Amino acid sequence: MSNLAIKGKWKDGKLIFEEKIPFKEEMEVMVIFMNNIPKNELYVQSHEVQEALVVSDENYNKGNFKEFSDVDKLIIELDNG
Repeated sequence: MSNLAIKGKWKDGKLIFEEKIPFKEEMEVMVIFMNNIPKNELYVQSHEVQEALVVSDENYNKGNFKEFSDVDKLIIELDNG
């Protein structure tokens, strides 16, 4: 399974992507918000999502991530494994 991060914004209840999505087929996605959400705006998340958020926070805090200036460079990195 491939993993891909695409930059975007959450505005007026909609996701607005800032980069081209390189897929046309239907697939499952997980959206991870990059800033703290006020408690009064939180919604109930599944246990699986809560666990994924904990792991992603731990990885981020440990510096276990890479940054890319554009999605093409990210795809090359994923292809090269």
